Amino acid sequence: MKFRLRTVTFVREEHLSDYGQARDPERAIEICRSILATLDADREHVIVLTLNAKHRVTGFKVSHTGSGDRALMAPETILRDALALGAARIIFAHNHPSGDPTPSSEDVESARRLKRAGDIVGIPLLDGLVIGHDTAVSMTERGLI
Repeated sequence: MKFRLRTVTFVREEHLSDYGQARDPERAIEICRSILATLDADREHVIVLTLNAKHRVTGFKVSHTGSGDRALMAPETILRDALALGAARIIFAHNHPSGDPTPSSEDVESARRLKRAGDIVGIPLLDGLVIGHDTAVSMTERGLI
């Protein structure tokens, strides 16, 4: 078993290879759901998935855990995590404990700020996902970012 330092914790290389590529929103949602399943369902969590140039998932970080209806999605925190994990591209996601994945105006504005900041530092944001209980929303597919 090989271990590689990706952030403050060790991430098993084999575990990350299980995630494979995240070329479409459905696959990214599936990956994020598997991560969220290990976290408190009654709180909002912001996850950054890091990808290489071929869209293979190379790591992830829970960038923030908030309250039942709010989590901080500061672009500088998400990009700091992405840089620490050596990302070429990122997808960020967060859950809505209410179960309704409709992006709020704050969600959309945060995603737009993250996209602009990512473009400046050379780490493109591929998508922003909002995960509900049974459904999820891709902000890219909806044309919101």
